[in-house]
Amino acid sequence: DLFALQDDLTASIVDALAVKLTEEERRRIASRYTRSVDAYDLFLRGQAAEFRFTPEDNRSARALYESALKLDPDFARAYGTLAMTHAYEFRFGWGAEPRAALERALALAREAVARDADLPQAQFVLGQIQAFRKRYDEASAAVQRAISLDRNYADAYALLAVTLISTGRAESALAEIETAMRLNPAAPSVYHQVLGRALYFMARYRDAVASLQRAVEMNPNYLLSHLLLAASHAQLGNADEADWEKTQILALEPDFTVRRQVDREIIVDRGYLDVLAQGLVKAGLPQ
Repeated sequence: DLFALQDDLTASIVDALAVKLTEEERRRIASRYTRSVDAYDLFLRGQAAEFRFTPEDNRSARALYESALKLDPDFARAYGTLAMTHAYEFRFGWGAEPRAALERALALAREAVARDADLPQAQFVLGQIQAFRKRYDEASAAVQRAISLDRNYADAYALLAVTLISTGRAESALAEIETAMRLNPAAPSVYHQVLGRALYFMARYRDAVASLQRAVEMNPNYLLSHLLLAASHAQLGNADEADWEKTQILALEPDFTVRRQVDREIIVDRGYLDVLAQGLVKAGLPQ
């Protein structure tokens, strides 16, 4: 465990300082996940593209993950991240066949787990895709397995928060996303979006605006952050701010409608769906 922690810290410091690694150092860090340093490099490049959350970047990430798997067909993490590129096609309406994309994502996530069932990231991906399928018992089981494998796995706590919000338990979700943010002080945009999501459904709209504004500043391409920010401003009566967010949303998705968003939401709590739709309509978005 100590050596694993040292590797985690090494990777974090290297990333933060942009240090150029020697071949031996790169190989040692990569060897935790793959026998190919080149495959690991492709994987990291895919991660950078994936989390920009645009259709074009998603396609680029997929190509990079597929190239990584050609170099190492046993690379479990690459199967998991490849799965997510298909899952995002479903989640954000980026593909012509969203249901087929989700099933492809599930197959790849199961392949990741089959390659390494003790890899927390593989369990995390399976949990996220089960959440997209609204199979929350399976999602919860996978994310709890990820946490049992790594008690400090911040992303798993963030995903647990998402599952709780989606099933109508925003108050419980708040503690989980706060845990994620404590474990990862350099919290990515999506953490701030999940925090804002929880606060929105708790009717803490001013707090939600603060979190969602941070999410938008960190990643202006992420549609969900704009949607929740528009709804939060609308619920507060901030007409100008809500209108501005509406223009951003329609720039990102010109044919956006509230009905389509409700249909593709992973929330199963009817009351939460109604509150979300109400806020989006108040913001002036097309119904």
